[in-house]
Amino acid sequence: MKAFLPYLLVPALAATGWVAGAWVPTPPAPQLPGVAAVEAPPQLGVPVPTPPEGDPVRVHMRALLPPGGLPETSRVGERRQEAPQVNAILIDGTRRVAQVDGELLAVGDRLGAYRVAAIETHRVLFVQTVVNQRHWIDVNAP
Repeated sequence: MKAFLPYLLVPALAATGWVAGAWVPTPPAPQLPGVAAVEAPPQLGVPVPTPPEGDPVRVHMRALLPPGGLPETSRVGERRQEAPQVNAILIDGTRRVAQVDGELLAVGDRLGAYRVAAIETHRVLFVQTVVNQRHWIDVNAP
């Protein structure tokens, strides 16, 4: 008879939990805090209206962008500049050099806010460090 005790204990505990759970009251649903007033920082320059009761606060994305689009300088102080102009490309074996705006640059060299990432026979890949964009520029492209 003792071998059947664990088999009887599990259903007995389950029934006890079910009965005890029926007597416990259901907790009330949590209430989210309401927004009494929305005060936008003056740097945004855009008023944010108070939403109706229970609605989320909606702010246009242009209010969160800096004025004038892209920043004039990056976080390391580089000035935003126009795309460089590739004048010539020299490939000799494994060595690749490009003449960009009158300067000789190899892969990894920097020119202002741009870094040379790759040099091919007819174009150069620049990575703009200010906005982390990649630009392929052909030789003598305007």
